[in-house]
Amino acid sequence: MTIIEIFKDWLVPILSIMLSFISVGLAIWFASSAKNDAQKAQMVLDNVNAAIEGWQKQIMASTVGILDSMPQVIEGKAALAKVEAAQSLTNGIQDAIHQIATNPQPGAAGHTQEEALKTLTKQLNELLASMVGASPQKT
Repeated sequence: MTIIEIFKDWLVPILSIMLSFISVGLAIWFASSAKNDAQKAQMVLDNVNAAIEGWQKQIMASTVGILDSMPQVIEGKAALAKVEAAQSLTNGIQDAIHQIATNPQPGAAGHTQEEALKTLTKQLNELLASMVGASPQKT
């Protein structure tokens, strides 16, 4: 056996097997390193995202505060409250009419029912007049 034959028969196969194991080891090491780098990059992106969301929330909150303090918005909220009050009075009038219709009272009790209905109607008229900006009419 010559050196070339020993080299071809023994040394080349042994070196190729060793290089295969080394390349598999390097692939595992690179994969592990890439996974760790990806986790670190994700943590950085999460921190950046949280910071961006934080200042966006602050901008949105201040914008909502500014919009809520505008006279038009306040006027709209007041008008909505008046509408809800009118709806409540209307429901009260409906209940009073229903009670009078189903259980009419004679004499003083009937007069009390009638006065309660007149009072509710007067309050509703005053509320509706304030909503449209007119002065309430005497009834």
